[in-house]
Amino acid sequence: MSMTTARRLLAGLAAAGAFVAATALPAHAAPGIEIDTADLLVAPDFSAGGELRVRGQTGVTGEISVVIDSTALDVADVDVSGSGWDCDVPRGTMIRCVVQANENTYFETLRYQVYGHPGAALGSTGTIALTASNDGTTVSGNSVVTIAQASNLAAGPPVAVTADPGGVATANQPVSNVGGSTVEGSVLVLSPLSSRTRYRGDFGNCVNYGDYFVVCAFSQPLEAGRNYALSDELPYAVDRLARTGAVFHVASTWYTEADWDLIKDSWIGGGVPATPGAGAAVRLEETANARRAPQTDTDISDNSSSVDITVGGNQPVDLAATGGTIPQDTIDPEGIAFDPAFRNLGPAILEQQPQQDEPIVRIVFPEGVVGGASTECAPYSSGDPWPPAPEAFGRGGAREYGCLVFGDVNPGDTVFYSFLLRIERVVPGAKGMITVKVAGDSNPANDSAEIVLGPAPGGGGGGGGLPVTGPVATVIGSVGALLIAAGATGFILFRRRRTRFVA
Repeated sequence: MSMTTARRLLAGLAAAGAFVAATALPAHAAPGIEIDTADLLVAPDFSAGGELRVRGQTGVTGEISVVIDSTALDVADVDVSGSGWDCDVPRGTMIRCVVQANENTYFETLRYQVYGHPGAALGSTGTIALTASNDGTTVSGNSVVTIAQASNLAAGPPVAVTADPGGVATANQPVSNVGGSTVEGSVLVLSPLSSRTRYRGDFGNCVNYGDYFVVCAFSQPLEAGRNYALSDELPYAVDRLARTGAVFHVASTWYTEADWDLIKDSWIGGGVPATPGAGAAVRLEETANARRAPQTDTDISDNSSSVDITVGGNQPVDLAATGGTIPQDTIDPEGIAFDPAFRNLGPAILEQQPQQDEPIVRIVFPEGVVGGASTECAPYSSGDPWPPAPEAFGRGGAREYGCLVFGDVNPGDTVFYSFLLRIERVVPGAKGMITVKVAGDSNPANDSAEIVLGPAPGGGGGGGGLPVTGPVATVIGSVGALLIAAGATGFILFRRRRTRFVA
């Protein structure tokens, strides 16, 4: 069997925007910097991904150097060829790597691959010694590598279900053993990606961690080449204010028992309240189709799936746009403050919106007016790709913008987008517009509102003058990715001027 790229031990999909568990990696500290390492499972003739994270309490700067010493690892080899660091050799028992820390970063991560030797005995172990140095400080740690039996669990396809607001959606989570060995124990981790669809089961072998995620453990052996399903469907309560037509996703990932034991502290190590079920256990049952060594899944690309819950019933949102008048009689060195907005008139919640091909909110200023953008907005014209590159958010100097909506917008909430404007020239009769569009809006008549220029100073009309309003204060924001999960992508913006929510 040829070397096959296999699994990297990851924590899976966390509840996006809701909770971040404490790191599972043991921290080794010294004044100035710390390093995080993790133990690994790898099957003979397969590979597993490891990583070393170097971090500082107030960030890291300058050159970071790392030594990977695998002289005490006689069951596997270490390879850093894809790390992106400057390493003296790509593969060996003593590897030295350096990198210049990115500006304003809190950590740098070196990723490497561990290749299990074809003849390595199951259960045998070895150690990788890891040392990092930065700004005169050196700190060390170890990663224990265990040779595990190869296995391969595969989740079923996404499950689509429907429930009305205030109702309960139920779904199964099938799994198949597509490997060549029996899996002696398995774990299912469920991560509802919205608080609008919380797990509401009471199965004795499942633990609910603060409604952020659920862990169900199964002791039944899963034989190679067999398909399995849960004996009972798992229930999810749909929020009574959920919007008809909204789709909420619950990410699910299957692990072998040994793989889960290795990473579970990254999920449950942060003091999250745990509520075990009090009822009978849910089991794995087969569907139509000696001393136990540790087992590791050699291909995690097929371990994850999702439950996609569509809200039924007849409970839409009514989003009303608010434009307004741009004053010309305001002289400010930063520009003219102007806050177009929209309000959720209910009766449903507007949930966190997934990535779409065009913005939900569009703002066009009157001709002759340019904006210093709100950091939730980026220059946008019809036909432009959306979303744009992260650095486009907060970019000023444009007349037309597309804007993001962050988090849930409750009935009665108003979302403002804060701009600082410059009037380059006055065009008589020129008008702009704010438009907010969501599928199923119950009242399209109020989805748009005009934006107009106020009277010129002294009560005069237009005439093409150039009022002195100061330079555009371009507020630069940065955009990062939120956990993909089940096909939904969002953004997190770290910004100086924030979208304001007013109830």
